[in-house]
Amino acid sequence: MTLTLSIIHQRVESIRESHPEALGPGDVPRLRTRAFTALVTSTVLDVPLEEAFEYLTDGGQDGGIDAIAVGSVRDAEFVVTLVQTKYKQRSDGESAFPASEIPKLRMTVGALFDPAATLELRPQLMPRIEEIRSLVRDGYIPSVRIVLANNGKRWGADADQLISSAKFPADQVRWEHINHDSLVAMLRPHALVNDELQLQGEAVVESFDFCRVLVGKVGVTELARLFDAHGDRLLERNVRRYLGLRNNRVNKAIAATLRSREERDRFYFYNNGVTLTCSKFRHNALQAGNHLVKLEQLQVINGGQTCHTIRRTLAELTDEDFSRTFVLVRVYELDDDQRELVHQITYATNSQNPVDLRDLRANDEVQRDLELGLADLGYVYARKRSTGTDGRTITPAQTAEAVLAIWRRKPHLARSGSEALFGQYYSEVFDASLTPRQVVLAVEILRRVRIRLRTSAEGLPRFAPYAAHFIAMLVGDSAGDIGIEELEAPFESLFSRAVVQTRMVLLLLGVSEGKASLQRLSATFRRGALLEQLPGTLEEIRTMAAAHSRKVAELEALYQRHQELAVAVKAAQAHTGSLFSELEELPHGSERYVDHRRELDESMASLNASFALLDPSIEEIGRITKTIDPREEVARDLLAEFEALDG
Repeated sequence: MTLTLSIIHQRVESIRESHPEALGPGDVPRLRTRAFTALVTSTVLDVPLEEAFEYLTDGGQDGGIDAIAVGSVRDAEFVVTLVQTKYKQRSDGESAFPASEIPKLRMTVGALFDPAATLELRPQLMPRIEEIRSLVRDGYIPSVRIVLANNGKRWGADADQLISSAKFPADQVRWEHINHDSLVAMLRPHALVNDELQLQGEAVVESFDFCRVLVGKVGVTELARLFDAHGDRLLERNVRRYLGLRNNRVNKAIAATLRSREERDRFYFYNNGVTLTCSKFRHNALQAGNHLVKLEQLQVINGGQTCHTIRRTLAELTDEDFSRTFVLVRVYELDDDQRELVHQITYATNSQNPVDLRDLRANDEVQRDLELGLADLGYVYARKRSTGTDGRTITPAQTAEAVLAIWRRKPHLARSGSEALFGQYYSEVFDASLTPRQVVLAVEILRRVRIRLRTSAEGLPRFAPYAAHFIAMLVGDSAGDIGIEELEAPFESLFSRAVVQTRMVLLLLGVSEGKASLQRLSATFRRGALLEQLPGTLEEIRTMAAAHSRKVAELEALYQRHQELAVAVKAAQAHTGSLFSELEELPHGSERYVDHRRELDESMASLNASFALLDPSIEEIGRITKTIDPREEVARDLLAEFEALDG
């Protein structure tokens, strides 16, 4: 077993042993595979392991999907990451990813993003599928990242042919292979880079009190060389991760300009340029221009998107001339003790662009304060992505999501992604009132709700997969400011109560639990309608339940009266019939005949009067029955369930 195989095996075993609840039931081989899937998903998405567990889907009828993650919408686009893994318990690293898995994935991808297509997948997976289709139906464009991972080699040429013959658009569907070697490479901390940069033309160098600055221009081929040599090591301090998977307008525009022979010479004027920091730069100041600048501890803090797109596009256009295609470059020489300045420069140069703002905010004062406060409570607040995670670790992303959903009461926005959570909602989430205890309680509530939804899906309503944030908010409403150690005992009751409340809100919105499509349910929780309806929900439900009870009571009284009338009619009919029979036996005109005749007439009159009352009784029953709204009966049952939980 190679070193990287051994490292991944140890990671898998550690996950299997430390997260039995998240991995669920199964034998050891199955749990190892699920742990490997979680590790791959966590690594490629750059999310905590606890979040990666939420994306696992493996099981029968899964369409070849072991994990699925839906990104937030940005520029009318969203990324869907599909993960399939093959993990061998005793691997020598030589087995290739099986080509036989490709056709199933091809079929799944071909149908998944078409809301009208039929997919035969197990019911537990359909809510996630319909969530994607709901976004597609709303006009958002999916970019698909298909990650095939194993602890072996890449698939062969036969699989490449299968992928190619699917004819998926290359700018919308990308296939990637991940194995033990690449996983370890992604997990490994990288050393800072020392290299040199060949400038073109003149450059400006100035010294300030706190740093030296160089501004010049560099050929795109030089940037491509730099990233070919060092890759994402250049982005270690950079907050940007390559946005190529998003296929956003910026990437497309950069590539389009480079491909155009008429436009590429103007690239310098179209692009915002690249910003770098280093601990020291040196060049021959006696030289008039075309400086070769030597850089120590080089990092790209803005323009990583530009650099990656340049590298990829130039690799595709090897026969083209880029000798007159340049990029503006800014180099800041900063000491290690000026990291706060690096943070400020990074934020200023990136905050107007679609970057992952959670990294930009890592050094904010409120983030550092939370790190200290949570440490006092026995938790690790992982301000930076490189921090490892365990059961006592809380990340800023987890905090923002849980706090926005629960304490800020915006569950429909809590899945907006880091661009929104650490952008437009940042000051609302991390305001002066937020305490470390609130952070821990919010994160724990959301975590418990997700586990409860994941492990007990069979007995939950169809909307449950979309309702985690809304249910967590309602649990938070009921929990108040109880301590984290006090949450365990009442949680099940609080959770059940929140589910009933959610059903009440959906009832008032006219969204049928049983009849509404999964796409509609997904859209309902993605929008703010539930929050608008929530105030006064209990009062409306009580009103509906009372109306139902009143109508039922009226009907019961009418039924009772109707039964009494029916009995009276039946008795009158029998008495009248008896009198009529007796009358036929009596001599016509006799005194007894006259008395019977009078009694018969009175009986007939009474019978007619009873009939006259019986018909309106039936009509009244029908009228009241028509006024009964089926939702009122549901409201009555929900109220009874809610009050039982309250009791």
